Amino acid sequence: MKPETGKRFIQLWEVIGQQIGLDMYAQMRKLDRLIQRYGNKFKAFCHAAGSQQRLRGFLRKIEEPSPEWLEKYLAALQSLPAILRTGMVQYAAQLPRHKQGRKPAVTPDVADKACADVYALIGQGRSQSQALKEVRERYNIGPRTMYRLWAKWQEVRKALISPLTKKA
Repeated sequence: MKPETGKRFIQLWEVIGQQIGLDMYAQMRKLDRLIQRYGNKFKAFCHAAGSQQRLRGFLRKIEEPSPEWLEKYLAALQSLPAILRTGMVQYAAQLPRHKQGRKPAVTPDVADKACADVYALIGQGRSQSQALKEVRERYNIGPRTMYRLWAKWQEVRKALISPLTKKA
């Protein structure tokens, strides 16, 4: 193959790698190990495509293709990123989804018990801040989580009690 033709192949090969975010030479070295049992020409190409220097040497050794074949092959190579992207998107759609977000730090049962204990301690004469501190230490709940649970509990309590305390 003429050096100019080889240069076109190499440039296109590197552009494809940039478009799909891969080091094409490294990928071909991996592929070379996987396809050892296939045809000699394809194997020789994959082995040569492991580095630019080897690919250039390989392309010099083969005969110059016809202009029609060359244009057809280069066009096929240019469509490779789109084909790979489509395949990756289809593959990604088949992967199992992971659950979004964090798991709750405290289960609803523990939250209810903790807030009920806070009310009990307040009923025993402790201040709200002291009761919250004791309960969060007892249940191993972080301070922000405890205050958030307590605020939510207060809102629910107000929503339940306010209709009962309104005078008609």
